[in-house]
Amino acid sequence: MAEKGPEAFLHDLQEHPELLAELRGLVPNVDAGHAWAWAKGYTISREFLEGLFESYQELADEDLEQAAGGWSGDTNTDPPPPPPPPPTGGG
Repeated sequence: MAEKGPEAFLHDLQEHPELLAELRGLVPNVDAGHAWAWAKGYTISREFLEGLFESYQELADEDLEQAAGGWSGDTNTDPPPPPPPPPTGGG
């Protein structure tokens, strides 16, 4: 049986959403994620997985902020959204 290293691990996460969902459920527990990966047959280092988890957490935070348009939902601290553009005179 050929070893499934980091490249195969990343490839399989992209190709199999169910694997990615399982792994996401383990973030930020690197030890649990590492044991899970080895149980699935992937020979990856704990450090590799730790870096992947850190990247995922940073990306998830940025994605959430970007999806919210930088607005936290707190009307006490966030400025109101800009008004809509004025109608163009056409007619």
